[in-house]
Amino acid sequence: MRVNRYIDIVSMLQAEHVGSTHPRYLALARGIGQGIRDGKVPKGSKLPPHRILADALKVSIGTVSRAYAELERLGLITSRVGDGSYVSDGHTLPSEAIEFRNVLDIDPSVIDLSINMHLSSRERDCLSESLIDLASDKDMLDPLLDYTPEQGLAWHREQAAHWLSRSHIEADPDNILCTNGAQHALLCAMMACLKPGAKLATEEFTYPGLITLAKHYHLKLYPIRTDQEGLIPSDLAAHLKQHPIAALFCTPTLQNPTASVMPTKRREQIAALCQQHNTLIIEDDVHGVLVEDRPAAMQVLAPERTLFCTSLSKAVSSGLRTGYLLTPPALTQKASRALRASCWMASPLPLEIASQWIADGTADALRDDFLREVTRRKALVNAQLSGLEVTTHPQCPHYWIRAPEGTQGRDLEHTLAQQHVKIKPSDTFAVNTQAHTQHIRISVTTQADDAALVRGFTAIGDVLRQARPTETPPPRVHF
Repeated sequence: MRVNRYIDIVSMLQAEHVGSTHPRYLALARGIGQGIRDGKVPKGSKLPPHRILADALKVSIGTVSRAYAELERLGLITSRVGDGSYVSDGHTLPSEAIEFRNVLDIDPSVIDLSINMHLSSRERDCLSESLIDLASDKDMLDPLLDYTPEQGLAWHREQAAHWLSRSHIEADPDNILCTNGAQHALLCAMMACLKPGAKLATEEFTYPGLITLAKHYHLKLYPIRTDQEGLIPSDLAAHLKQHPIAALFCTPTLQNPTASVMPTKRREQIAALCQQHNTLIIEDDVHGVLVEDRPAAMQVLAPERTLFCTSLSKAVSSGLRTGYLLTPPALTQKASRALRASCWMASPLPLEIASQWIADGTADALRDDFLREVTRRKALVNAQLSGLEVTTHPQCPHYWIRAPEGTQGRDLEHTLAQQHVKIKPSDTFAVNTQAHTQHIRISVTTQADDAALVRGFTAIGDVLRQARPTETPPPRVHF
């Protein structure tokens, strides 16, 4: 019976006769992947064993193995030890997101536009002055060299509340946790309100750090469709009605990667839906502090169910690893226990530096420096993207660009890599890799040299404008 189940897959691949410029394993992966996306290879189907498929297509077992590895990397299939490979159920998370790293390529010949980073300006001088001041006040050093309460020192939480006020949030310091960055805040939030196997909704394209945590904690992610204004309420409503979703993770302000800013009315609709279905909200606001005239945070609209994560990483300094988690009073103790389990406490020395910078206005000045530099850099490269379908925001450090019809973001990544330019394809951010539109994300905050930045954007614009459909008609495989 198993052999019969394999016949359709093998026949589908044998019937493909259009040539491919890609390596055989990629052509094979693309053919199977398209069959999965089109529904020709149903969810849950077992793929042919490596040897059977290799013999049928007259390719090496190694070619099939590499093709299956590529499909698993994209989240289209899962491999079970001793039982073969199966088409995923649509909630399998791509390993590309698990491997996402916020570190630049060290090859000087590469123009790396693939990640968002804070742009350094006066931080080194500011840090030097702050460390000198600390060193001269030995009494101040004592509490920084000892264990602190897991939520952080009272002074640090008070300054955190001042920082959150930049996002128009009136926070009680008693409900704030000081964390080692926003990723740590997200971890504590998830540990506080989600159990392994829980169902978590999020935007169809979302922060890769969330996908990483969901994978490690065996959470089931449900992608909610989005448009230019963010999450679509009707799609969220349908999911909440159909599934017992425990929480919604969302980034209403400068969403990563789509750069959308959700309008107030839609935020109110989302908050009302979560209240109706008793669903918690985990709000990511790391870029939100960059937007002055922003709508009210979800935390303001639904404070009793929103865990609010933010940090200084994007606006002030990424190396300080200073983040904050604001929780509803009912969840503060659970979040504190989660923080204690993860690291006992956030490091107090970086928190002291950050608190001083918030108190004396340095943090605001560095944020303003960053915004001015983002504006200047975007003015340099905007012309290189003419004629393309581009989404961004004046205060957003990245662009979200629609791939030309029929092309794959992964292929654009490959083509640009040959020109020593790095980008991020939409697969990196996609919760459901079986069905999504193709985009790329590029940032202006990585290259220190203006000329290199312009060269990189010029190459991207040229490649996208000259792009041809990856396969016409839908992918066929030739061996």
